[in-house]
Amino acid sequence: MNGKSGNHFTYILALALLFGLLYLMKFVVPHYVPEDGPIDYSEISIQYEDDSNPETSTLEITEKSADKPSNEKANPIAESTNAEGFFNELKRTYQTTVLNRLPPGKPRTDVIIRYYKHPPDGNSVYTLKDLGFYIHERPVDNEMTDYESNSIFYGDSVKKEDLLIVAYTLLSEGLPIKSIKPSLYHDGWKYNSIEIGADSTVIEKEVLTLEQLKQLPLN
Repeated sequence: MNGKSGNHFTYILALALLFGLLYLMKFVVPHYVPEDGPIDYSEISIQYEDDSNPETSTLEITEKSADKPSNEKANPIAESTNAEGFFNELKRTYQTTVLNRLPPGKPRTDVIIRYYKHPPDGNSVYTLKDLGFYIHERPVDNEMTDYESNSIFYGDSVKKEDLLIVAYTLLSEGLPIKSIKPSLYHDGWKYNSIEIGADSTVIEKEVLTLEQLKQLPLN
């Protein structure tokens, strides 16, 4: 009987020592406590390094910064400034290579401006005379006299530089140019002409920006 009591006492003592040892290890053994809180998995993105072949490319896991936008928006002011610089340089080149080489008092003969005169335009279009262009006026139908000029049509032989110079000048003069298209006809005087007038089908459209004009493709 005494032997069994001794064994029981020894067992209890061993358990007590074991729990005591575990309790002391809590203060002795170092452990990790996250400093910045739990990971927000919604802020983690997975991207392929080579999107052309996602099956063979490696993965890159990046954590988005909370104070950095995921995508940058276009800066319209910067775009406008760049476009303005582009057209200023274009005008300087035109002055040197074209305007300064014209005989005094003589307009250009390789391109003609056909202007369908609209009273609300005022003298805006005639500014083109200062750039060496000859302006050939034509009247408009009575139902179109109250509209400002809003469109440009160009012939097959018109150079893009000349077209941009004309369009930029008209926009700078305040005309609401909304459309620039090739002429529907391809022979006779239209071949080397730039026509300025009003198109009733584009009245509700937005006026072209300088950036849009800069990127204008010639058809």
